[in-house]
Amino acid sequence: MENFKQIGNYTFKLNYADLGDYFDSCVTMFCFHRKYNIGDKHKYSLNDFRSWDEFGTQLKKDYDIRIIEPLYMYDHSGITISTSPFSCPWDSGQIGFAFFTAEAIRKEFGIKKITKSILERAYKILEDSVRFYDNFLAGNMFELSMLDSNGDCIDIQLVEYDEIDSVIDTMYSEYATEELVN
Repeated sequence: MENFKQIGNYTFKLNYADLGDYFDSCVTMFCFHRKYNIGDKHKYSLNDFRSWDEFGTQLKKDYDIRIIEPLYMYDHSGITISTSPFSCPWDSGQIGFAFFTAEAIRKEFGIKKITKSILERAYKILEDSVRFYDNFLAGNMFELSMLDSNGDCIDIQLVEYDEIDSVIDTMYSEYATEELVN
């Protein structure tokens, strides 16, 4: 993409984000779809299970899962995913599970004991991770670069489409304030 916005001596550029550069989620998503490679790589085959419940039970046996939610996808002129089912039975359905293992929770929060409060916070992270991944799949995630007057990149942020203006304002005020101090 071309230069997106100019403020003072700074130029802001917007590019489509490459999820691999940014998305290192503590939440695991195992999915099956005949047309799309969605979620994390895994060893399972959908043909090995008679139902989603059976697959979920196998995951719980294979991993020390503390939080698990079904993943649904709506596929019509683009795709979107959610932990809640969509209303259209023809173009949507379950594609897998998103889950948080005990090990991932301990690592994410730097703790040994997993409490109810930690599980509530972990659930929020799971929901945010699915929303983040959904925005990427929908083409709503961008890499916002801030360039100085020499054209050198001084900051890069990953942003959702509806946050672009507020992130530009924040980046600009941080660097403009820094210039005044120096």
